[in-house]
Amino acid sequence: LAGGAAGRVEWALAWGADGDRGFLRSYCNTVPTPAGGTHEAGLRAALAKSLRGHGERAKNRRAKDIAAEDALAGARGLLSLFIADPQFQGQTKERLSSPDATRRVEATVRDHFDHWLAQDPEAANALLAHVVERAGERLRRRREREIARQSATRKLRLPGKLADCSRAAADGTEVFLVEGDSAGGSAKQARDRETQAVLALRGKILNVASATPEKLRANKELVDLIRALGCGAGDSYREEDLRYERVIVMTDADVDGAHIASLLITFFYREMPELVRNGHLHLAQPPLYRLTHGATTVYARDDAHREALRKSAFREGAKVEIGRFKGLGEMPPAQLKATTMDPRTRTLLRVEIDPEAEAPTARRVEDLMGRVADRRMAFIRDRAAEVRDLDICRAMRPARPAPRCASAPRSRWRSPPAPAAATALPTSSATARTPWVTSSAREPGAGPSPLSSPATPSGRLRKPWRASSPRRCTAPFRRRTCVSRSAPNRASATMSP
Repeated sequence: LAGGAAGRVEWALAWGADGDRGFLRSYCNTVPTPAGGTHEAGLRAALAKSLRGHGERAKNRRAKDIAAEDALAGARGLLSLFIADPQFQGQTKERLSSPDATRRVEATVRDHFDHWLAQDPEAANALLAHVVERAGERLRRRREREIARQSATRKLRLPGKLADCSRAAADGTEVFLVEGDSAGGSAKQARDRETQAVLALRGKILNVASATPEKLRANKELVDLIRALGCGAGDSYREEDLRYERVIVMTDADVDGAHIASLLITFFYREMPELVRNGHLHLAQPPLYRLTHGATTVYARDDAHREALRKSAFREGAKVEIGRFKGLGEMPPAQLKATTMDPRTRTLLRVEIDPEAEAPTARRVEDLMGRVADRRMAFIRDRAAEVRDLDICRAMRPARPAPRCASAPRSRWRSPPAPAAATALPTSSATARTPWVTSSAREPGAGPSPLSSPATPSGRLRKPWRASSPRRCTAPFRRRTCVSRSAPNRASATMSP
């Protein structure tokens, strides 16, 4: 025994294949102890602590959930302890009750087990994965029991941001998943209160393809979503408990909205695949543009649809007013209802899984949404030549004025002589009598530099200001040349980002 204590402990363990039922037979001084006792408790504690320590060294975050009962799940073992003056419970001596047996067995077994884990990393990692999987199953069964007990004793508690419908049956009902309280407010005003429910989610949800089960259980948005649907997730999914006939993802018609929709589809595909296979998941098609001319108003989904409507819905040469929606929250409830939520006028896309291509679909989801970023990079690199319209989010917003150089004098600014001479000033100080700023890296068609204007945004000229000498500029220019008025005999200072 460890620590030089009198006695001896012998043990042998073997973990079988998944699904095999194990056993543990223990003895104390050759007396069988079928009811276990303190020596078995010491063995389980030693195995659990050693495996948790190995998981921490291997950076396996799920190893912290390993309990003593998980370490011997599916294992076949023999344990024999020899000590002086053992204590048993009852006259039949079926259970050892010596208080110091737990400490002695735990110290002895853990020391030898740690050495075995360190000497054979491959077998140790395989055993760790097996035990971690058993720990996950134990936690999942415990959650299922808690949910079943809560459902039997009290009414289902729905999330606070869910505006539920009044119809009790699931037939004909639908729930809209929207991003943010702003879109949720418009959707709640535009919905049919009898058959349409609205659940507002806070921004982008967790990517379940790259997250651990612990993060999934701790994510409030996903917990609220599972609770609102009422059908459970993972192995506890129950089709008969689904509270709505259709689950509709309604996000903005832009890049961020598409990202949120992809995250939600990934969640349903991973955690509720039967919901997708049974045709319950849909995507709403909100408009991106509003085209108006006189009393005629039409809505376009994207740029191509907008150009098609300009030619088909209006006469040639008509001055069509085009407005772009920033998001669902900006749309009036009447327009949101007519274009996206009314079953008579809306367009829905049903998400389906091709039964003949389930394996390729699973690989594609793992490549694009999984933890390995190199697969996404390879996907983008292999299809870079197929890009025809790249949205860099620059054409839709006005150019931001460039910052003024901190080292340049704040007097009147003069434009360069000509656009063709948009180069850095020469370093000779003989021509640098008047302070000005010019750019040597202007983009074609960008127009004159904001710094070349002699007037401020309010139309007034800047007050003269004299600097003692050129100072180093840290403004984020592309490439600027600033010359101080008070130092005409010094070379110009060239700044780069």
